[in-house]
Amino acid sequence: MLTIDSKEFVVSLGNINKNIHFAGVVALTRTAVIARKDVQKKMVQIFDRPTPYALNSIYVEPAKKEDTEPVAKLGFKSLDMESAKGKSWVNPQMFGGPRVQKSFEKAISDGGVEAAGIQTGRFRFLVPTRIMKRDGYGNVPRSQLNKMKQDIVGAVKEGSIQKTKAPKVGYFVRYNKGGRPMIFNREALAKRHDQGAKQFPAMIFVAQPKYKPHFPAGKIIEESVDANLEKEYAKAIVEFVT
Repeated sequence: MLTIDSKEFVVSLGNINKNIHFAGVVALTRTAVIARKDVQKKMVQIFDRPTPYALNSIYVEPAKKEDTEPVAKLGFKSLDMESAKGKSWVNPQMFGGPRVQKSFEKAISDGGVEAAGIQTGRFRFLVPTRIMKRDGYGNVPRSQLNKMKQDIVGAVKEGSIQKTKAPKVGYFVRYNKGGRPMIFNREALAKRHDQGAKQFPAMIFVAQPKYKPHFPAGKIIEESVDANLEKEYAKAIVEFVT
């Protein structure tokens, strides 16, 4: 004779429900990981030589089995938390709008240039010129930015910054003929002078850049989730329930 213990049946049913819940947690997290990879692939297509740091700035927050309604999240880390105040570097790329001031720009404009009495006005952002050395990703190396900040801010602290006369070494700020401050490099100036070339700045102060939306991360994630969530859930059911 076959007997069914109701207590055993209830426990078994409870385990199945827990397993189904866990399968959902796993499926959500795996789908988020796939979406992250899809976003990274698109970043390579849209942006000019994105750095590994930029590509890895998108992160996945796994779904938690303890939550009644688990959710997996994707987000972008800020590449410059101090300047962005918690806002990601990618916000203007996704939604359009002004770029936030980077920490080295703020240090140079506030702690360096304006502290010395050189007025930048609305020109508080910096754009490198062609004479600046670039790394393999087209960016000015951080070591050069730190050197620039050190030379300019350090000159202010020492009281040796000058508006017109160039120092013997390093980076310095000087007005151009139009009255806009620019950053020059003494070594580069000397080299171009020896070559008979026109004097050229290393960095130019510009107004706050504004972007149009051109990186539809939300759409990329949505399409990836629609394409993969159901498949990942089916896999997880087979793996953890059946």
